[in-house]
Amino acid sequence: MKDKKDAAVFCPFCGKGYTGDFNICPKCGQNLKPYKDDLNPILNKIQDATNIDMKSTGAKIATTVIVFLAVFTTCFALISVIDNMPEPVPEGYVINVTNGYIALDGDFATDAMSVTPLYEPDLKLKIELNQSMTSKFSKIVWVLKTDEYNVSGDKNPFYLTVTKEKSKDTSMGSVTWGSVRVGGFTITASCYSGSGLTEIYEGYGTYHGRLSYESVWTYEGIENRMEITMTSEAVDECLAYDVNDRMNKQKTSDMTAFITNDSTISNLNSKLRSTFSKNYEYTDSKYADYVLSFISSCFKNEYDSFLYGVQDYWAYPSETVFKGCGDDEDRAILFSSLMKAAGFKTGLLVLPDRTVSAAIIVTDSKELGYTPLYVKKGSESYLVADADSGGIGLLGAGYSTESGKSIIYNGMNVTPLCHLITC
Repeated sequence: MKDKKDAAVFCPFCGKGYTGDFNICPKCGQNLKPYKDDLNPILNKIQDATNIDMKSTGAKIATTVIVFLAVFTTCFALISVIDNMPEPVPEGYVINVTNGYIALDGDFATDAMSVTPLYEPDLKLKIELNQSMTSKFSKIVWVLKTDEYNVSGDKNPFYLTVTKEKSKDTSMGSVTWGSVRVGGFTITASCYSGSGLTEIYEGYGTYHGRLSYESVWTYEGIENRMEITMTSEAVDECLAYDVNDRMNKQKTSDMTAFITNDSTISNLNSKLRSTFSKNYEYTDSKYADYVLSFISSCFKNEYDSFLYGVQDYWAYPSETVFKGCGDDEDRAILFSSLMKAAGFKTGLLVLPDRTVSAAIIVTDSKELGYTPLYVKKGSESYLVADADSGGIGLLGAGYSTESGKSIIYNGMNVTPLCHLITC
């Protein structure tokens, strides 16, 4: 029996035979490695089964034709399958921007309106109406409305109005929106012509990305500045809130479950600690008062009906940071979360007309200049913290205390009606 290396082998390119185990055809120089282990065994099996001389030129040509037809048929069948596959269902119009993306709908998802991201250096969006539509009108009133809370308090929700007329402005069909913030927004273009023709185009969008904004407040005569940031993942969680699901979770006995220490709160606590240490000498009560002043100054009291569309919504602390505002419960939860992240034991005190925070903090009247209110639970005493008051240990309008113990509301002792829930 001949050794394998002595058996005749035929090149699939030139058809010439040779003996030996070569990766390169010694006759024509073609690379044989991809074929030598695949084609020759097939030819040998055909020869054994049919007694046809696979060394002959005719057999080689016939084999080549058969192989070619098999490959062609397979490719044609694959192309036919691909051609007959249904088109993918569009999931909406999306544009990529720095640190995220913007999902668009309404007239943004048609040919009526378009969005172009600009950077100078912060993100800006150029909004344009289709030129063929713009040419029909003499005036366009552009209105931008966002989910962002307007800290100036002039208009809420935040919106801007720009009126452009063809006779005065060559760029009537476009506007540029600067300082774009993550969250939802609506752009409306109300178009007017001399003949009275009116058409309204409206586009909707949601900017998914990293949130960053600066908070500025004054504490004990010193201005404090701090950048607040949230990851794009944390922002997406805030944008995906479900009102009905939240309503099912809102049981007073479980309110402290909303006091959490996620990445947003942990990062915010670290920045507060750092900012505080630059300007003040640390004591527990002073730091607590500092955090309370930050929340009172930088997170305005706002109704849930405006923020979430329901009468009462308990926001997680990261949601309040995202919104930049909240009602009494939201701000109390935010304070308790920050104090818990700083290592304090915290809770929430439910009063007749509001909810405030409470934490185990050692202090004294001399340091504060007044007698702070403590609420006892068992052997532990919790210092109250109301973002609508003038400082730690005090309650807001309508409330007073007797010797830092009894809670007086509109002249009545309501201490038995108050409910302290601890973590």
